[in-house]
Amino acid sequence: MSKYPEKENILHLTNILTELGVTRYVISPGSRNAPLINSFTAHPDAVCYSVVDERSAGYFALGMVLKEQKPVGLICTSGTATINFGPALAEAYYQKIPLIAITADRPEELIDQREGQAIRQKNLYENFVKTSCHLPQEPFDEDRLWYNDRLSSETINIALTAPTGPVHINVPLREPLYEYIENNTKNHKTINITRTAKTLETSALESFAASWNNSSKIMILTGVLSPAPELDELLKKLGAFPSVSILSERTSNLFKGKYHHYIDRLLNTMPENKADYSPDLLITIGNDVVSKQIKAFLRNHKPDRHWHVEETYRHTDTYKSLTDLITVPPEHFFKSLLPYLDNHESEYSRRWDELEACALQVHKEYAGQAPWSDFKAFEQLLQNLPFNSVLHLGNSTPVRYALLFPPDETVEYYANRGTSGIDGIISTAAGFAFLDNRINTVISGDLSFFYDSNGLWNKQLPSNLRIVVINNQGGSIFRIIPGPDTTDNLENYFETQQEVNTLGMAETHGLHYYFCDEKSNPEKILNKFYQSHDKAVVLEIKTPGAVNDKVLKNYFKKLKGEL
Repeated sequence: MSKYPEKENILHLTNILTELGVTRYVISPGSRNAPLINSFTAHPDAVCYSVVDERSAGYFALGMVLKEQKPVGLICTSGTATINFGPALAEAYYQKIPLIAITADRPEELIDQREGQAIRQKNLYENFVKTSCHLPQEPFDEDRLWYNDRLSSETINIALTAPTGPVHINVPLREPLYEYIENNTKNHKTINITRTAKTLETSALESFAASWNNSSKIMILTGVLSPAPELDELLKKLGAFPSVSILSERTSNLFKGKYHHYIDRLLNTMPENKADYSPDLLITIGNDVVSKQIKAFLRNHKPDRHWHVEETYRHTDTYKSLTDLITVPPEHFFKSLLPYLDNHESEYSRRWDELEACALQVHKEYAGQAPWSDFKAFEQLLQNLPFNSVLHLGNSTPVRYALLFPPDETVEYYANRGTSGIDGIISTAAGFAFLDNRINTVISGDLSFFYDSNGLWNKQLPSNLRIVVINNQGGSIFRIIPGPDTTDNLENYFETQQEVNTLGMAETHGLHYYFCDEKSNPEKILNKFYQSHDKAVVLEIKTPGAVNDKVLKNYFKKLKGEL
């Protein structure tokens, strides 16, 4: 054992993490985490990045995982710094993203003793991580080190086992904190897990196929998914069945098959007799669905059977009709099921196709005469995305407006829909863009942008990042959803109207800046915005807050034939 046994504990943890495939670490500064900083930055297989603000650091790491689909470690000091990891870990939990939060802590005897930055950190994130462990404070013998190694391996492997997700490792450390110990330990023990893909028994496949073949109205509804070419090809084949209609949102990243991408547009065009469109069999894949209208439709017109296909143990019954939880990857399920399916006659797919054709005609007529507004700004933005680029959509209005306009199949779409909060979208996009060589655009509302402005305080902020701020003077979502506009508190307490200077924010961080409003030429400005720059670029688009909601509400009235 070394002179500082708790530091040898850190060396073991560093070696185990890197051997289990965690090679990227986002570190926020501090003193109590000095042993962690010294150990990880010195390890030859660890690549470390410094991000000052812990909340931004968490989302930056989340974006890195989204890009590479590999775990990333988060390291911070003790006390309130640890709490600031909370929002990103909650988002990671619901998106099933493997973040490894490693928090330094004070010695246990100092907790609640009026010591600085000493708070109760055990199980701090218990509702938002798959598991957490509290490492031995002083591993003063080989048995304690063995125990530490087992805890560390187990916690990391839980993060990497489907369904993946975040975990927490809490590390009590006592002074001295800055003594450096050479990482020459060879006696740590790493435990590996062999992971195999689950398969379905033939009898189960035959049973599912019988249900499918007896259904004349089959709806496949897709939520948030990372790009999955094999799944896309399989759904392309299934979408050709007359009995199948596939409803897909932008964040599903599915484009090859016959998908109905404009869910809200279709539901508002649907005639009074909705029984022809309600499914007998509903199959859901992916994470959260944005559209509230499809949730209401399926809850009010329940299918006879609802299969949810996902590697999970949670019985998530969003539509209150779940009959089967199929815990295999969707591509495995559809590939195995396809040979058993009959391609029987049905009018179901044709009905949805006709509905989409009708909705498209109304959309074109309305969009052609719509005044300058959020609606018009999004039309311009989504039409001018660079080929083969990435789009990150902020929550509230951006992710919803994007569902109304055509997708670009060369673009990948992402949004923080795990918790659907407005915090962290700039940082998430920055983390993704940092590891990606394509143009990455993030569209954010003004409140979201200012809320995550510390995401710009990042020396890793990449030059391929393009930040669009829709400045409609507050949270315009509250003029769209029913309720807030009927109170006297709309402007001050719901929208929270403000006049923070976007240009000043960009200049503070040394970023390039462009501006667009109703007097501008959007295409000309977007062309400059997407040219090569040596730093990240901010584009502020100003729209009339008092008009935006009327334009959108009239759009849906037009679809319903009420205008």
